[in-house]
Amino acid sequence: MSERIKKEYFPEELSIRLSGRTLYRDNALYLLHGASFLEFEFEGRLLEAELESEGGNEDY
Repeated sequence: MSERIKKEYFPEELSIRLSGRTLYRDNALYLLHGASFLEFEFEGRLLEAELESEGGNEDY
């Protein structure tokens, strides 16, 4: 994932709670790497997103 996309779409404050652990932005994005669809709740609203590749196999 490019740094531009990371900064533009994923704020520094991003965190994911998973099995009682909190994963912050870089670890959360690593966990989501390769996913093609996300469904999550934010401020009481269900959000869905289809993820698209930028055309490269960028690892960070």
